[in-house]
Amino acid sequence: PSCLPLSALGSVILALVSGAKHVPYREHRLTLLLRECLAAPSCRTTMIAHVSDAPARHAETLSTVQLAARIHR
Repeated sequence: PSCLPLSALGSVILALVSGAKHVPYREHRLTLLLRECLAAPSCRTTMIAHVSDAPARHAETLSTVQLAARIHR
């Protein structure tokens, strides 16, 4: 699915923020590539959520908004 990279990135960010013992970097190539950056003590994360009002993109938009809300909390 096209939301997989976003979901994997969200899982990593949430694990890092919550101080989890296991950070799921291996769930996707994107998170493996960003591992060094995300795990750095000086890392600051900004999420820009690009959403669409097109009915065909409803599922992707909903997933993006839900992830952004989880990370914001």
